[in-house]
Amino acid sequence: MAGRRISILSIAVPAFAAGTAAFSFIALLQLIPGSDMPAILPLAQPHLDRAAALLNGPHRNDPAVLARAETEAYQALDTSPMRTDAWLTVAFIEEKKSGRLTPKAAEALDRSYVVGPLDPDVGLWRLKFGFDNWPHLSKELQNDAIRELSAVWTRGDKHDELRQVGAQVSDPAGRLAYQIQITLLERDEGDLRTHD
Repeated sequence: MAGRRISILSIAVPAFAAGTAAFSFIALLQLIPGSDMPAILPLAQPHLDRAAALLNGPHRNDPAVLARAETEAYQALDTSPMRTDAWLTVAFIEEKKSGRLTPKAAEALDRSYVVGPLDPDVGLWRLKFGFDNWPHLSKELQNDAIRELSAVWTRGDKHDELRQVGAQVSDPAGRLAYQIQITLLERDEGDLRTHD
């Protein structure tokens, strides 16, 4: 009986390893930028890469390009609904299509905070987007943005980048709110140093 278990394991372990390697290889092929390989494995990143390429391309404001980017963002969400960057991409596209923060864009922004309240991969982009639309955000979304700004500031390694984001905020009310928050964070940081 022990001999039989060993022989089954001697077949099962290499077969599992080979299957895992093949699965990983196929997944990696889908991540090649510009690849039009059909999604064998439902990964969100290729869709988000295509959406980003469209949104950063020369025809980024063309309604047809925005529609294609939106389709890619929703396909990313179909495969991975917990992707903060996918929800933020939907919010960004909806705002670009309408020229303002719509309820649909605000809902997508809210979902981005629900699935990733402090996502370091999109934090700076989301802060700029939120403060650019500051007067149109609900009080809850404004508080989410303030909490995120405070958390990123407290980490201590992005002060210069956060100041740059504040300088780029296009909405006057948003820029003022952002600068007030930065001033309060700097003051609090100074108070902590004096008490040490």
